[in-house]
Amino acid sequence: MVQFQWRTNPEVIARLVNADTIKTWKPSSVVLKPNEACASIIDGKIGEIVNDQVVENIGGGFSRFLGDFLGISAKDRRILFVMTGPVDISVPFTQALANGDTANGIAQFRIQIRRNDVPKLLNIFANRAPVLDRVLLSGIIGPEAQHKLIMPMISQSKTIQELRTADKQNEFAMRSEMELRPLFTSYGITLLNAMLITQPTDLERMNALQTRLTSAMATDALQNEASIAQLAHQEGITVRRIECETNIAKARAKGEVVVEVEKELHALRKQEAVWEAELQRDSARAALEQKTMEDKTSLAMSMFEQVQQKKKDRMAASSDHKERMMNLAAEHGALTPDVMKEYLKQEGGNLSTDPTVCPSCSKPIEITWNACPYCASSLGV
Repeated sequence: MVQFQWRTNPEVIARLVNADTIKTWKPSSVVLKPNEACASIIDGKIGEIVNDQVVENIGGGFSRFLGDFLGISAKDRRILFVMTGPVDISVPFTQALANGDTANGIAQFRIQIRRNDVPKLLNIFANRAPVLDRVLLSGIIGPEAQHKLIMPMISQSKTIQELRTADKQNEFAMRSEMELRPLFTSYGITLLNAMLITQPTDLERMNALQTRLTSAMATDALQNEASIAQLAHQEGITVRRIECETNIAKARAKGEVVVEVEKELHALRKQEAVWEAELQRDSARAALEQKTMEDKTSLAMSMFEQVQQKKKDRMAASSDHKERMMNLAAEHGALTPDVMKEYLKQEGGNLSTDPTVCPSCSKPIEITWNACPYCASSLGV
């Protein structure tokens, strides 16, 4: 008997198989795992739903071929295979917050197709391909989730941190259960949980970078202190060696032989050579670590400047768009005093500068600083 494999890709959730397409001389069977189920559809009627067993004679075989040839078998035989275990479906989003910032991330829905709800999946395959995977199911859930759930939820939140609180996550799970219930019920899907996963913001990345830079500076300070202590110790050894050499020279000038002093001199010279080799090794290592840290800092600052440049470009594009809208309104005679007043109000609101960027050199600054540390210009705080 031939073993039939209905699921060869872990992304596949369900598959509708036409049994007439299984052409083998030996009858085919399939082994259903505890988290798999199948339902047979014969001439439009749904048969028994089974799982956790071996289903034999699902297709192929000489007897079925002979029945088809004589016209005594069913005219349409299909088998619906479904994964009944929990599945995570991700819906990406990009939505503006109440304060004007943009939140990026995914809305993750943990769903399950239970055994008794397997026949409802035929509603999905009515107008789609006979294979249902995570990407296709995300495309089915995504539009309704965006319109009814994600957009209203995020637009009412003021900050990214507010979205990450336990209260907001619980609210999102409850609203998902309420808003998406009609859609899930029509397809036989059970919602187990839902959550919002947001990506880190530019400010959070800058804070992480500042923390890493502070830690690197503290490490450099400790290394410098250790190097200074090592140099002081080496200096003491060198001074002692000179004193011993002077004493030996004096003793020899008087015709005396000081064996103990010569032994001490030999040991000191050996220790001095060891310290010299260690000093050169530590100096080379410190120089390499310093260069690596400078390269990382330069890369981080370059990335931050690119982010600021993109922000300026978006502001310039927004200003050009408003100007074109005003010109278009003027051409069509819709440029009323109220429209001009609203346009000037919006333009005045956009004239404020970013308090975290220096107006002279466009470098990142803190609100509490009185002067820019990069160009030394006064910030007027």
